Amino acid sequence: MLAGRLYFSIKDKQLASEWNHCQTLLKQYNDCDGEETDKKFALLEQILQAKLDPKSPPLIQPPFRCEYGYNIRLGRGVYMNFGCTFLDCNVIEIGDDVLFGPNVQIYPPQHPIDPLVRNGLRGPEYALPVRIGNNCWIGGAAIIMGGVTVGEGCIIGAGAVVTRDIPPWCVAVGSPARVVKQAKPGDKTAKELP
Repeated sequence: MLAGRLYFSIKDKQLASEWNHCQTLLKQYNDCDGEETDKKFALLEQILQAKLDPKSPPLIQPPFRCEYGYNIRLGRGVYMNFGCTFLDCNVIEIGDDVLFGPNVQIYPPQHPIDPLVRNGLRGPEYALPVRIGNNCWIGGAAIIMGGVTVGEGCIIGAGAVVTRDIPPWCVAVGSPARVVKQAKPGDKTAKELP
């Protein structure tokens, strides 16, 4: 799965067990009250199977959805608004201080083009990694497809569908997303960006 080769997610007993375990933890996480920060932090560490920085923890508003959890790598100070969905069949690597609007979706899984190979629930799928650099802002309802790298400092507009790499310090909008501005920190243009 992580090598980007075809695999059968539904037929694989280990993957099915790991998926079910993650869904149980997600239900607990999503059912937490807003004030149960310690409990949410502990559950998030279990979901991601990673030690998180308690001095700059991620803030993920429920409901949050993912498949396995352990393929998501979160940097420090990540914020996700309500309803984000990350299908982590491959690595989803998120840098420090990344902001996600509501309902952002990250889709590493892909399906074969040939319908005879794709074959509905009986067919295989494959997955490609996603990388998002430090200090990005991903607008609400944006979709990032597998195999994409979003460079450091980028803004992805609300509702954009990112199907190819976005260079660092760019603003990309639309479907498919295209770069409309580029601005490095300290540039006059960067100060004028919304």
